[in-house]
This record gives sequence, structure tokens and C-alpha cells, in this order.
Amino acid sequence: MGHIAGPVIDGKILPPEGIKAWHVHEKLQDKLTVVVVDWGIAAMVLLVAGLMVLEFPRFSVRLYASLPQYAVVRKRRPVHAKSTSEGWNEFDRELPPTPALPSAGGDLFRGWLLRRGTAAPPHGARAIATTEPYPDARPPARVRPRFHALGFYAPLASLLPAPFQSRVGLGQLALMAAFGAISIVVCVYRSDLSLPTAAKDWTGWDLNRTGLVCTAFIPVAVALGVRGNLVGLVIGKGYERIKVMHKWVGRVTVLIASVHSLLFVHKWIMDGTFIKNSSSHSGITGYVAWVAMLLMFFTSLPWFRKRWHGLFKFFHVVGILSLAMVGLHVAGAMPWVASAIALYALSIGASLAKTRYTKAYLVALKDCQMTLVSMPHLTTGWRAGQHVRVRVPALGLRNFLHSHPFTIASAPDTAGLVLLCAAAGDWTKELRALAQTGDSEDKSDVGTYKHDVGVLIEGPYGGPGNTLPASFTSIVLFAGGSGLSYAMGMAHDLVERSRTGAIAARTIDLVWSVRAEGTARPLIPTLAALVDDAQAWEDKIQREAARGGQTMRAPALRIHVYVTRPEGELTLVPSRFAASQSQSPLISPLPSPMFPRGTASVSSSMSDLTLINHASIKNLTPKPHAPTASSYFSTASLGAVRASVADVEELAEGGFASSLKASRGRPNVAGIVAEVTDEALARQGRELSASTGVFVAACGPAALVDDAREACRSLPAWKRHAVGGVDYEAEFFGF
Repeated sequence: MGHIAGPVIDGKILPPEGIKAWHVHEKLQDKLTVVVVDWGIAAMVLLVAGLMVLEFPRFSVRLYASLPQYAVVRKRRPVHAKSTSEGWNEFDRELPPTPALPSAGGDLFRGWLLRRGTAAPPHGARAIATTEPYPDARPPARVRPRFHALGFYAPLASLLPAPFQSRVGLGQLALMAAFGAISIVVCVYRSDLSLPTAAKDWTGWDLNRTGLVCTAFIPVAVALGVRGNLVGLVIGKGYERIKVMHKWVGRVTVLIASVHSLLFVHKWIMDGTFIKNSSSHSGITGYVAWVAMLLMFFTSLPWFRKRWHGLFKFFHVVGILSLAMVGLHVAGAMPWVASAIALYALSIGASLAKTRYTKAYLVALKDCQMTLVSMPHLTTGWRAGQHVRVRVPALGLRNFLHSHPFTIASAPDTAGLVLLCAAAGDWTKELRALAQTGDSEDKSDVGTYKHDVGVLIEGPYGGPGNTLPASFTSIVLFAGGSGLSYAMGMAHDLVERSRTGAIAARTIDLVWSVRAEGTARPLIPTLAALVDDAQAWEDKIQREAARGGQTMRAPALRIHVYVTRPEGELTLVPSRFAASQSQSPLISPLPSPMFPRGTASVSSSMSDLTLINHASIKNLTPKPHAPTASSYFSTASLGAVRASVADVEELAEGGFASSLKASRGRPNVAGIVAEVTDEALARQGRELSASTGVFVAACGPAALVDDAREACRSLPAWKRHAVGGVDYEAEFFGF
């Protein structure tokens, strides 16, 4: 075979004088490829910047409500003191009106590191006894998010078959479509898409372009997937909220890498150099990187990830470490690989900084497949709605290597951090078995206690972000099974904050659905104690108002437990709540079971440190009933929304707006959301005060999350606008 003098272009061998021009053309094409990829990266940066601009109004309000402002100083002039039945002294006093209270409740600088507070403030009855019924702060301003209603629509949740269903809203779908469009443009713009032939020396299809695009997308995929998420930080979303974007970017990257690899394999086979190029340094490193990406892709599919989650995490770690092969594959890829590794290392450093070792008490709740984890040495540093990741060395090395997420169920700055773990998998079942090994003298009607168990807590993470629940007039919290943790933590925090005046909520409705009565029974004393505190605070404000004081309004905490598969007459609610139980339920329950068989809850925690802490971990007896009050509240139940003012006042006589009820069947989610919205509208007309919106949150099985989203979507647009907007949040850890 003779020696080829130059490259073959269009079936002709270039003469020596044409080789220089050919090399110049190749350099120009490489430069064009780099410029196009840079344009693609710039477009993605502009996309994130646009999200920041849309989110900036809410972030600025949150920042303002988080900055230290002037203190409210009031001069107290006691007139006389009297002893009350609660055992504390109460003073009549004159307090000058404050024209402008500082805005509070932003919590931008809270929720980063867990720690022990200097001194946990009193809570429960003691807090009510020592708290002034005069506001010290005002709620944060309410800013409606732009295009938030797009999240109410999840078209892929019902149109696709079950294995491919997704609860991605239209907003996220729009972002995914934008990224897909950017990917297509940077791959095909001014690229050689002609079919490779022997006459062209098998050139064509611009093989290098797809490789560079794939390499440039690797840092984007890593940035969206790590827990120390910079993208989520700038747009006010936790890593678990943008996990779907990580999955989408990763799969697009794997697709482009596969196209790049298969085109090169095709070229090598056609020109007879497959063995030679495959055994070269560039070929081996490329194969290793490609296979690692494919393993990450296949193990991340839902059916594999749910069955072998350990292998899923293992291959992800191996895949990230194999990024070094991409840098060795092509010299120009090293800056992209280095940036991806730096992002991953930064996330690991942030996770280590957020990790704490502490002692915990484990309680295997009786007649309930749940384990309560109480950590009294961690009392502050989180926000309501956040979660932590837990490792327990006592469960063995294999279990210690995997951290598990659980929502924090207690309010910050109380007596400690509390989790509730449902025994739904191997790890949580072993945790419950460990709790059941407690001393025999620690067994009680509540369960079995295990003391001083060492745990590693990483977090906190997630949370509502720039959505401030304290700025809404009405709050509805749906919980299914162990998803009560999210709702309980939110309700507990709002009740505690109500004593400062820093919340706008007039009603807080907590709707909890459980399969069996035995699941709810161990947790009813905690719920009852929280309602008792809310009622006692209502009573104190009512007595101040009866003396003519200018006080704030207390939020009504209304808890309703729905047992979807009862076996007999319900006996959950204590007798002292019989009056509220006899009134009309929140919404008439539906008779059919809420959760189909085989549907598991995706959240995993709950409890309240008002009752369970290191000092009184065995004391789960509900506190005494708060003093009764005369008619002060304008409504006693949602069923009275459409009643006349006289009927409402008659319902309020001798009772509280806060209540605890139990019903058979499943809740009518759409009806509850509609009734709360109607109640807010009626209150606007009756009191001539503007509503600042309805906040709906759901945590639990997929059916409950979907029902809550559909309930928000089905509200008429005029009603959502008139009530001040409806915001929806879903808490789940799945993809």
C-alpha cells in the first residue's frame, strides 16, 4: 500500500501544500466547538440568574425579616396582682401602643448548623404563664411567588404508565425543556452532521462536539445532586426539591456520552482500527468513564433504586470517582472534571461541618411500628420543616455506612430535637429492635426505652426556603402515617411563635390520616398537649381582651385524626375534648380507605419535645385541661363558615377554637382546602381585614400528596386571588 500524502477530503488526497490549509480549518472548527459550548453554559447561567430574579422579592422579604431590628421596649406599671388557678401571679398593666413593630420570622440565618442553645426557653404551660399577651414583633410580609401556580399541574402523574409516572410540575417541566433545548443546540449548531463514508476517511457527525458537551455538563449534574447545593441555595430550594433536575441533567449527559462513544466505535469498526484504538490510552479511559456513567444511569432507575438502594449509592460514588478518567481521556476536559470534583469535595466538607455526635433516647412505641428518637442535647439550629440524616453506630458497620433522612418533628429552641422513624425498611426495623432491648424497668404503657444510644446527625437540610408559613393567614397541613412529623414540627413551631405575634395565621389545621387506631394512640397525648397549650394561650388572650387590653389574636389549632380502617368505635380523643368532638367534623370523611394496599409512606418522623425530653422521657400523661373561656373567638369549626355571626358566637360559647377530633374514613382533601379558603374569604368580609393567603403542605403517601396538589389546582382562580394566593408544598424524599 502506498503512502498517503495527506488527508482525504471528498474522495481526493490533499497535496502537501493543502495540508496547512486543512489544519487551519480543523483548528477553526475546534474553536467554533468551544465557543458554542461556552454559549450553552452561558445560557444555563442566565437561566439560573432568571430564577434568582424571580425569587428575589421573596428572598428580600425573608432577609429583612431575618436582620436584627430595633427592640420593642414597653414600660410596665403593675396595678395589682392576683393568684390564679394556674399557680402564677398576673398583673394588670398599662402598655403604651407601639406604632411599628419589627418584622420577624425570616429565619434566613437559622437552619444551618445544629447546636445546643445557651438556654432553652420555657414552653408549654410555663411559657404561657410567663409570656406577655402583647405582640413584640409582626409577621413577615407576604409576597406571592411568580408562576407558582404552575406547580399545581403535574401532567405526567396520570398520563404515563405507573413505572414512568412523575410528580414534576409544569414549572420544572419548563426548566427541563429549556435544558434539553440548550443541549440540542450546542450539539448540532454549525456541526458536521453528514454521514461518514470511506471517501471522507470516515469523518462526519462531529464526534468531538458531543464529547466536549458531555464533559461540560458533568459539573452541572454534580452541582444539582450534592447535598451542599449552591444552586438550591441561590434559589431558596433544598437539594431534595431540585433532585429531579439532577436526574434529568444526568440522563441527558449519559445520552450525549453514549452518542459520542458509539459514534467513535462505529468509526473505528468501519475503518478497521477498532482493536488498535480501543487498546490505546484514550480508548481505555473513555470506555471506563462511559461504563461508569451507564452504571449510574441504570442503578438510578426507580425499580432498581428501591430494591437495591445500597448498590445505587455505591455505583454513584464509583461513578464520581471515575470522573478522573474523563480528565485523562482528553487533556481539554481536565478543567471541567476538576470543577466537578471540587464541587463534590465542597459538599463533603459541608456535610462534615453539619455532622454532630450526640446521645439519644430510643422509644419503641407500643402498638405502633414507630421508633421515637429524642436528642435533648441538640436544642437549636434548625427550622420547622427541615430534615436530618441519621447514622447509628450500634446498628453495625453495614448500616452505619448509610445515612437515612428523617423530618424533624419538634420546634426549634424548645427542649431538643425529636424524630419519629416508621419501621418500613430493614434499617428502621433494626432501629426499632435496638430500642426494644431497653431495660425491663423502662417498659411502660407507652413503649420500651433505650437510653444513651450514640447517633451521628447530619443536617439540617431542606425546609420551605423562601416560603414563610408565618406570613399566611390560613395554614393547612396534611399528613399521612409517619408524615405527621412534618406537620407536627410546623404546627409546634407556629404555636410557639404565636406568643410573640410574629405569625399572621388565624387558623392552623392539621389533618392526619392513619390506617389503624393503634398507630395513632401512642401519639395522641402529644397532640392533645399541643392543643392544650394553644387553648391556654387563647384563654389568656381572651382574659386580657376582657380587661380592655390591646392584645393580638391567637391562632386556632384544629387537629383532626382520620382512621381509614377502624375496627370498632374510636376512643382516641380524651374526654376533655368531647365538646369539640360533638361539633361538626372538619369535613365529612369519605368512607373508602385512603391508602391502597401496598402504598407506603415516604416520610419518616414525628413527635413533640413538650412531652418527651431527657428530664421527663417517661412522662407522657397529658397536661390538665386549660381554663375555659367565654365567647371570644368568631368561629369554632370550619362547618360554621357559612353560618351567621350569631350562630358562630353561639358555637364558641363555652369552648375554644382549638380542638382535637377523630373520625372514621379518609379525609376529603379537596373539601378541606375549599372550606379553609371559604373561611378566609368570609373572615375578610366580616372583619374587613385582608387575607394574606392560604398555605397548604402535604407529607405522606403519594396518593395524599397528589390529592392535596389537585385540591389547590381545582380552586377557582378568582378565589385564589381573592384570598391572597394559595401556596403548595410537598415533602418527600423520592425522585
